Amino acid sequence: MVLKSQKREEIVEELKKSALYLFSKKGKAFLKRNDFIYEPSLELGWFEPSKGKLFFQNLLKMNLLKEVGDQGYALNFKREEFFIPMDFRPDINLILIDLAMEREQKEEENLFKSMVKDMASKLSKGEKEILKEIEKVRTQMPLLEPEVCLLLYAREHQALKEKWIEKVFEKLISDSPFK
Repeated sequence: MVLKSQKREEIVEELKKSALYLFSKKGKAFLKRNDFIYEPSLELGWFEPSKGKLFFQNLLKMNLLKEVGDQGYALNFKREEFFIPMDFRPDINLILIDLAMEREQKEEENLFKSMVKDMASKLSKGEKEILKEIEKVRTQMPLLEPEVCLLLYAREHQALKEKWIEKVFEKLISDSPFK
């Protein structure tokens, strides 16, 4: 799932407001990494301390902070863009969205799509036809990941590639809770 531009704008706006609120509350032009991780959780009660790192990473990923040597981080946007009320509380669902996960989901979708496309050309079939066949395998074995169903289908049709097995295995290991 790729972030839609409207959702992305909402996330950026909420992250900007949150960062600006922290800078205003501290009354400083520069904040240290830990100010973004612990201040919102311990002082403001916005979220659990374990979520502070994700908040900080999102600010960096959206290029809303710039590192200024040993001084820490400064805002990378104009303060005048927003009026922040004293009792501000951010939309946690927006500022703690896992942007890395969004990117990984896109990469997984690309893996699956490229495997389907490759198989369609190898078997001289349409991609939609391949997807229908994979869906049949999935209905017979609903606990399997779509990529695993694709591997089974490919094996059945003598179209299996070693690199697919490796990539699907890597994906399954990375998703495993037993890392």
